[in-house]
Amino acid sequence: MNIVYGCDDKYVFILATSLVSLLQSNQNVKELNIYLVSDNISLKNKQLLQNMVEEYNRKLTILPFFDFCEEIGIDVDFGHYSAAAYIRLFLARILVSLDKVLWIDCDTLVLKSLEPLWNIEMGDCVCAACADNSVVGKQKCQFTQSDKYYNSGVLLIDLNKWRKNNIENKCLQTLIQQKGYSFDVDQGILNRVLKGYIYTLPLKYNVSSKDYIYGISISDCINEFWDSNLEYYPVTERKEALTDPVIVHFLEDHSGMSRPWYKKCVHPKRGLWKSFIKMTPWINYEPIDRKISIGNRMRSFVAIRMPSVYMAIKKNERRKNSS
Repeated sequence: MNIVYGCDDKYVFILATSLVSLLQSNQNVKELNIYLVSDNISLKNKQLLQNMVEEYNRKLTILPFFDFCEEIGIDVDFGHYSAAAYIRLFLARILVSLDKVLWIDCDTLVLKSLEPLWNIEMGDCVCAACADNSVVGKQKCQFTQSDKYYNSGVLLIDLNKWRKNNIENKCLQTLIQQKGYSFDVDQGILNRVLKGYIYTLPLKYNVSSKDYIYGISISDCINEFWDSNLEYYPVTERKEALTDPVIVHFLEDHSGMSRPWYKKCVHPKRGLWKSFIKMTPWINYEPIDRKISIGNRMRSFVAIRMPSVYMAIKKNERRKNSS
């Protein structure tokens, strides 16, 4: 089983927490190869990570990222992200000897064995991912009601198909056509390029902050937003994923309270994340005091307390923009 992370130095303590959760939850896996694509992680932090992984009798292979902006000849707008957000586009090139990998974002916790996920058959698809409940992302890609929009935080990738179909080049050409900007960074590009070639994973393999904070009702409101009878995921599956997740993904949202390394986090799994970071060399990390605007606080309050009202407002905005 080949697991891949990507990270810069700023996120190392978050990466370490995900790594230790992976190691704890997959101790019975016979073969676990862990790769880290480093976007300028310091030598000290690399050594700390390798020492931590070695305590579990595993090996961490660290590979350098490169300046892809210089390669394609344009300035890329990373927004509040970094170049590391685009690492997964280049895995087929970086990991040239591998046929298959499981990419995991570092802002996650792995709570169970990943062998069942690794062994999923994807058919003719290039990769497998969980659907995302982002309304805006679907709009930005100009997808129809029946199209799925996927989250790129957990990706099971067939690297041979990625190479055969020249996916890296198609992604870069899309980025160039968009003049270096992509809403949802790599995720928006992957959804466009791989449309129709992404296998839908069960939600338990990537349970996001919005699934937890907004609960079951938000998904039903999303369907109403699209005037659609198509479910994000069936209610029974959503409930199972929330109560018994395999991977929890602490996605950022406008509330600013969804990530457990923030001081004012309200995520129900924040205590679990804090228990895992205590198993890393970053036990004395300083929680981040995230500044949230009054507007975003109000949006968050309405979205959490009155999701149907929030979606009605968004639905009205969509109709105005399309008219």
